[in-house]
Formats: sequence, C-alpha cells, structure tokens
Amino acid sequence: MRVRAADWARDAEGIRAIDTSFTTDRVYRFARERGGLGFALALLTREALTKSYELPADDPGEGSFVAEADSGIIGFGRVEPPAWNGRAAVSHLYVAPADRGRGVGRALLDALDAHAAGASARCLFVETQNVNYPAVQFYLACGFALVGLDQSFYDPVEHSGEIALFLTRSLA
Repeated sequence: MRVRAADWARDAEGIRAIDTSFTTDRVYRFARERGGLGFALALLTREALTKSYELPADDPGEGSFVAEADSGIIGFGRVEPPAWNGRAAVSHLYVAPADRGRGVGRALLDALDAHAAGASARCLFVETQNVNYPAVQFYLACGFALVGLDQSFYDPVEHSGEIALFLTRSLA
C-alpha cells in the first residue's frame, strides 16, 4: 500500500467507488453536568446503525490523497488549507471496509498531517458524529482529543439524534 497525492483525472472513478459506510451498535449520548458548564459523553449500546457518506463529485483539489494497493484505490483523504487560526480541517477520510484496521487510515492521516504542516498549520481539526463510534475511536487512537461538540450542527429532521463532535491533534 502506498499513499500519494490524488490526481482527479486518473483517480476519480476509484475514489467514488470507495464504500464509505460504517455499521455500529454503539453511540455517544450527551449529558450535561448538574449545576455547571461541564458535559459528559456516555457510551450506549443500541440497535445496529449503518450510515454512509458522500464522496466529492468534483475535483477536491490540493490537499487530496489516495491510498492504493494492487487492487486499486482503497482510501481517500483531504485536508483543507489552514484557516486564520492555523487549524487545517480534515474534510474527508475514508478507507474501504476490507482494508480498515490495516494502517491505511493512519497512513492517510500522516499524509494530511505533512501537507498541513507544509502549509504552516498548527493542528488538524476533524468533525464527526456521536453515532460514528468507529471514527471517534480511530481519531482518539491517532492522538486526537475531543475539544467540543455542537448539538445544533446537523439538521434535526435529516440527522435526528446526531451531535457534532470536534477533535484536534497538534502537528509535530
């Protein structure tokens, strides 16, 4: 497996073919601490939930990387240029289900990290959902820390019960 900068003309079909779905029976629930500004996330077991994400329809541009193996493209990641605060947002990070748990996601994150550092970012920032337990566990294992949440980030009709979780990791 190798990670390289994405070439949309060459890689678009392979990127769009990645299965972005996940299934989990665990979610985080928000709980406000009594009498203070603190909060907690409680891990709950629930009926299995499957969700998938849309991949870019058009060339996402600079900051895009693919992971490829002999079988073709097995992962895709993209990092936005750093914002005014030096924070570079990871806007996409997907690994084909058959290749998860094999270091592909970490390799893509390393490429995103290096690209962001080259653009003078101070940290990587990622947003995911309380229902995406596998992603939260992945980011925590990769050195990210939970820095906040937003209960009103998603449309409550389209994404009922979902809370945005924000995580960051300092760049080396």
